[in-house]
Amino acid sequence: MRPRALAIALLALLTQVASSACRGEGREKIRPVDETRTSKPPCPTTCGGKCVDLRRDAANCGRCGASCGATGQCLLGLCARSIGWADTLRRVDAQADADAAAAATAAAAAEAVEAAGAADAVGAGSAVVDASAATAASRTRPSTLAFVCDREHAAPSLWGSDLYTADSSLCGAAAHAGAISTKGGAFVVERRPGAATYDGSARFGVTSMPWGAFDESFVVVAESCVPAAMRCGAQCVDVTGDRRHCGACGHSCPAGQACLAGGCVEGEAAGKDTSASAKGCSPGVEYTFQCPAYATSGATVWGTELYTNDSSICVAAVHAGKIPASGGRVTITMRAGAARYVGSTRNGVTSEGWGSWPCSFEVATAKPAP
Repeated sequence: MRPRALAIALLALLTQVASSACRGEGREKIRPVDETRTSKPPCPTTCGGKCVDLRRDAANCGRCGASCGATGQCLLGLCARSIGWADTLRRVDAQADADAAAAATAAAAAEAVEAAGAADAVGAGSAVVDASAATAASRTRPSTLAFVCDREHAAPSLWGSDLYTADSSLCGAAAHAGAISTKGGAFVVERRPGAATYDGSARFGVTSMPWGAFDESFVVVAESCVPAAMRCGAQCVDVTGDRRHCGACGHSCPAGQACLAGGCVEGEAAGKDTSASAKGCSPGVEYTFQCPAYATSGATVWGTELYTNDSSICVAAVHAGKIPASGGRVTITMRAGAARYVGSTRNGVTSEGWGSWPCSFEVATAKPAP
């Protein structure tokens, strides 16, 4: 073949190969991947042919067919019980013990009737019931419980922060922990052993008080947080006032400082019920506190200028004219007790009179909140 003819033939062959490649001939076609499609997650549990989440399904709470009834709230596989803002873990336990004892007694009575025969039981007039079953039933208490609260009706009483005493308001602790608002909501609590001390604090518009040793405690488990809270790990945190997470998760204020408006400032955080009772009574010793706006009313103060050490520090500071109702930084000086404390009305606050008291304080200096 002539050189020119050979070149033409080779060019034609190359053109055919290239055309086949463009059409995808001679190789397996590759299907494009649709990145928007995701695999369907596996069904956790099937109840009656329906895929359900036993942790949250009110019709199948904890197990298939277990309905939560009136409250219609299922949290972590537990049906939430409706309670009021005055209810405590101790009160709930007492009611549960009474219910368990009554049920056990009724069951034992039924067994006694069956064993003795209905006729003999009627002739005898009553059945002798062994109360040991009822006693055993009353001792069995779940470690985790779910509750639902309605709107707050009265200021709750609670002691502690994160860890609360068993006689604290359950709803109040949940609101203080940021799990619900004062309009109510559902939450879970877990039992904990007692502690030597409990810290008081002001969070989300709820003030808790400090306490010493108590034999039983609980913590609030929050599946969701109120809008004002930020989730830091498993906790709902008020980063504007929590000294362990001040301004951001994990940013802790140094010792002797409080968190105010998301920044670390000098002094301890104080609430409306914070007093100097736990500070001892060494005359001349000074302590500094940060008083929030909502803590300057609704607490009791005894005295004028010189106050009993169990008086509210923040309210005393407003009464003394050192800070306005909007709060601020307050330094108190411990003083000896007095034979008499005079009550008065100053700056919109009325203090009470009192007789002899062993320890006092006066508001030395203060700086209003910016």
